[in-house]
Amino acid sequence: MCCVTMPHFYLKNPPSLFPVPFGIELQQYRFFEIFAYFPYGLFIIVVITNMTWLYVKKYTPQSISISKVWEVIAIAYFAPWLPTLVLDNFLLTYDLAIPFIIVPLHFAVVGIESALVAIGLQQVFNMPANKAWLIGLGGGFIFLALAGIVVR
Repeated sequence: MCCVTMPHFYLKNPPSLFPVPFGIELQQYRFFEIFAYFPYGLFIIVVITNMTWLYVKKYTPQSISISKVWEVIAIAYFAPWLPTLVLDNFLLTYDLAIPFIIVPLHFAVVGIESALVAIGLQQVFNMPANKAWLIGLGGGFIFLALAGIVVR
């Protein structure tokens, strides 16, 4: 199995953020579009971190730093994508990267991320379980709304 990079993934079967401007070659446009995902993904994580921080402050007696919330969110949202990247590359290599497989897989990953956020909030900030799970699910819905619906 050859290693397929994320640019190869999007060049072969890309989603499009924006309509292709007139006169630009499609593959070149798609390649540069990949680099637009990084700042947009960072924006999404910052939104989720700020939302989480605002709600965590309400439900815990201790003072909460936004940097500690950032650590919980960053670990919870980035760790599950490492094995998913390998799996996406495998699916693409064997022409199995179809919406019927990819969409449920990525929904499951967002669910895992939401669960990791909830568990992290309970462990790090001693939040009540019901509030932590609501905040974790809220972050997952924000991620799906901004990344899944707006981009795709």
